[in-house]
Amino acid sequence: MDEFLIKAEERDPGKRRYREPGTIAGVLYGDGIEGSLPVSLQASPLQKLISVHGSHARLTLLLNNDEKIGILKEIQKNPMSGNIIHADIQLVSKTQEVKTKIPLVFTGREEFHQKELRLQVLRSEVEVQGVLSALPESIEIDVSSAGLGYSITLADLNLGDKIRILDREDEVYAQVVHLHAVAEEPEAEEEGAEEEEAASEGSDTEDSAAKGDNSGAEA
Repeated sequence: MDEFLIKAEERDPGKRRYREPGTIAGVLYGDGIEGSLPVSLQASPLQKLISVHGSHARLTLLLNNDEKIGILKEIQKNPMSGNIIHADIQLVSKTQEVKTKIPLVFTGREEFHQKELRLQVLRSEVEVQGVLSALPESIEIDVSSAGLGYSITLADLNLGDKIRILDREDEVYAQVVHLHAVAEEPEAEEEGAEEEEAASEGSDTEDSAAKGDNSGAEA
């Protein structure tokens, strides 16, 4: 994870409106921190980290010339631009037990197109608890041999005894569906919306006619 070494500098929480170019406001808490510590984080490596490892990735912080291990707990984005504007990071030790989310990586999907199948991903992360050093960066699941109707569940994860999965036992992370069935779903929704709109317009026309009749009767 050293390729994503992120520099952090303590910042004055009173200067809320000021931010150095190329930085993101953040808060550190956890191992070695009393309460919380407002910081400025390097924007570029943080954004690359999230694009590769997801929004709950592990990272290495360089704070006061000291490297620390952290886990992204929450990020906030600008609703208009989508840019990251704030990050909460929990500092941890390698021997500490933590709760976090690990991204799922589905491999072998290239086999599906010839079979007119598609993997419908329902959840792209799994929530776990375990010692940090035992947690993988991501979990790869080979779906190349999965057939139509197959569902990816906890049984497909194989994380061993040292890692506890916190998701529901009946959680479904992905399922193999027919390619055309998935492609047609948005069209079906649009047709339903059109029917509802037509019904609404018809109702409005009837209401208008009824109001006209009542006006005539009163006259």
